[in-house]
Amino acid sequence: MRFNEFVSVSRDTVESQIWEKPPIYFKVWMYLLIRASQWKEYGFKKGQLYTSISEIQDACGWKIGYRTKRPSKTDVIRVLNWLRDLECEHHRIKTEWK
Repeated sequence: MRFNEFVSVSRDTVESQIWEKPPIYFKVWMYLLIRASQWKEYGFKKGQLYTSISEIQDACGWKIGYRTKRPSKTDVIRVLNWLRDLECEHHRIKTEWK
């Protein structure tokens, strides 16, 4: 996976619904944007990705002193459900998880 590219984020993000949510929503959303395939490769279409709840938990953790705090599985699923149900003007996120 290539991580030397960039993701363009609109300045309107600060006026969007995700900006009003707790920080974990923005962090999960950005993680998914960054991980999504930019090209058609490895059997994925542009914009698709393969991940798991535990991978998202690990990636979206934060440090409290010397220890790492991870969001709970319930928190991640809540964010994913919100993102899935969110209807944007130009994009529709379709996901399946258990």
